[in-house]
Amino acid sequence: MTLNKKRLLIALILTIPVAGLVSAENKSWKINSDSSTMDITSRKATYIGRAKIRKDNITINGEKITAQKTAEGEFKFFDIIGQPASFHQQINNTSLVNKLSANKINYQLKKKLIFAKEHIRLKKVEQAYVIDIVGDELYLNQLSGYHLTVSGKPLTLHINQTDQPPVKVEADKLDYNEKTEIVELTGNVFLSRQQETIKAAKLIYNIKTGILNMPKTSNEQIEIIQSKTNKK
Repeated sequence: MTLNKKRLLIALILTIPVAGLVSAENKSWKINSDSSTMDITSRKATYIGRAKIRKDNITINGEKITAQKTAEGEFKFFDIIGQPASFHQQINNTSLVNKLSANKINYQLKKKLIFAKEHIRLKKVEQAYVIDIVGDELYLNQLSGYHLTVSGKPLTLHINQTDQPPVKVEADKLDYNEKTEIVELTGNVFLSRQQETIKAAKLIYNIKTGILNMPKTSNEQIEIIQSKTNKK
């Protein structure tokens, strides 16, 4: 058998789906699935059925996970599909976590970027607060700290803090910067906090200080309704 035929045979064997549980390792990455296919030429692998990828503090789950490798054999990105798919990240072996679920998730490893769409939900647990977001599309850049953008029609945001009353917001778009701990919401913003509700085109909330800022816009005025506290 010639060398080229041997290579072709190996490639064909590797692309055959395997029945039962499949497990693979790549420099501390552990992958499990019911079956898998591998394209040697394009350096792409697909894991199908109860697929799970784990490494250190990261766990990824989906019904189908496509993994792209570089020429050096390192993972470049994962495309995760599920109902829903999930991405779980524990921060430095603490109780602080990022939990993301969506029907489609793209995770780019070196760039530390995450794109998600369709029924997305992100729960971010910090020491002083918990952020819970539901929306349609998500972009997360962890390379520049933690810059998050979410859109929805509408999206919903819940913020629960240890020293502040809980906040619930609906809006069309959200931008969150972890370094400044500032959440900026735009488009049909509706906020409820204790007995107060606010309607505005734009709202900026400082999680650290608890200060709300509603800048002037050319389109509409701000509406604030203060409800009375029910006394028994």
